[in-house]
Amino acid sequence: MDFWLSYNNFSESLQLPVNPGEFSVKAGNKNTVVDIQDLGELNLIGRSKLAEVQIASFFPATWAPYCAYQNIPKPYDAVALIEKWRQTWKPIRLIIAGTPINQAMAIEDFEYGEKGGTRDINYTLSLKEYRFITVQQVGQQATGTSAQRPDNRATPASYTIKEGDSLFLIAKKVYGDGGQTNQDKIYNANKAILGNDPGLVILWAGDQMEIP
Repeated sequence: MDFWLSYNNFSESLQLPVNPGEFSVKAGNKNTVVDIQDLGELNLIGRSKLAEVQIASFFPATWAPYCAYQNIPKPYDAVALIEKWRQTWKPIRLIIAGTPINQAMAIEDFEYGEKGGTRDINYTLSLKEYRFITVQQVGQQATGTSAQRPDNRATPASYTIKEGDSLFLIAKKVYGDGGQTNQDKIYNANKAILGNDPGLVILWAGDQMEIP
């Protein structure tokens, strides 16, 4: 079970050198309890709250057999990378291999420090789910006519990948035609995040794609 943090569609990434012994996910609903006369309290179930994840481990000063890989980063280099991401005001992505967790997250708290003279850095990283918002501009309806107005909307410059999307579905949504030509246009404009093998394309929900 490997733990990965990435930023900006894996333009920067960090695999945790020592896998946490445990991690916790806190999920829930925004419920409201109301008191109704003659019925008493009722619990009105609301929508999901933002999920929270907390992981704790350490960045070792030297490699040891318990490390997840050989070329581990220097402890303060790893700290500096996470601190840089925290200060961008942008989300990162948490991936825990072997679990369903592959989620855009905001860094809520990052606590770290040394103890014991080993030069290892112990840390606790608290993350909260980040939800991408797509704002759609609604045009005004023409008055005094029942004729349907032509669709003069420009093709969007970017697209946020959703669960279940494929290149065909994305091409159909943005161009109105999911044909191979339109799929190739999108793929060629996003090789940096889709990879160099058109036969092996993985789409991560929440990632941003350029629309040519």
